[in-house]
Amino acid sequence: MGCASSASVWCIGPEVKLVRVSYTRNDDKPLGFRLQHNSNGILVRGVLPETIASAWNDQNPSTQVLFGDRVVSVNGIEVDSSWNCWCSILSELRKDRVNMVVARGRAEDL
Repeated sequence: MGCASSASVWCIGPEVKLVRVSYTRNDDKPLGFRLQHNSNGILVRGVLPETIASAWNDQNPSTQVLFGDRVVSVNGIEVDSSWNCWCSILSELRKDRVNMVVARGRAEDL
């Protein structure tokens, strides 16, 4: 797979399900997310094939990171809609160890 990973899932309230995923790169594969920065923060717009994220999703169907999920935090940095936050998150996603929390996508975010 090219990475060591772990995950957990929990709910906060009746409508919000959070997924925590930890990726550790062991080779030069990209993490593999297509992301969109907007007034809601950062949304997952896709997972590219043959990447660390796609391998994780294939092997862990109950804790996949999916189209429409909202990124809550990366490596402890809480996401907001600011440009500075977007730049910080992009920098964190390039690191060898990435701890990410996403909230399951909701219709109003798509």
